[in-house]
Amino acid sequence: MARNLITRQQYKDIKKKDHTQMSEFFAKVWQDGFNDGIKSAKKSATAAVKPGDIEKAISEVKGIGDVKLKAIMQRVYKLYEVTGD
Repeated sequence: MARNLITRQQYKDIKKKDHTQMSEFFAKVWQDGFNDGIKSAKKSATAAVKPGDIEKAISEVKGIGDVKLKAIMQRVYKLYEVTGD
């Protein structure tokens, strides 16, 4: 069963809104959701994988030597430069 996201009183208030009030209401709802998304992205960015983590994981793979690891990491660092991290 779906969980109610609004109270009965909020529902009644929404039903009474005119076109302008509804537009303002939905703009506020959208902005709140957008802000929550930004906060969530910032939290997950702090837990994001860093190039050093990738290098450590790849270095533990059997058959990957120093030369191949260096070539792989050059590509990884290039990707991180492009994305701005």
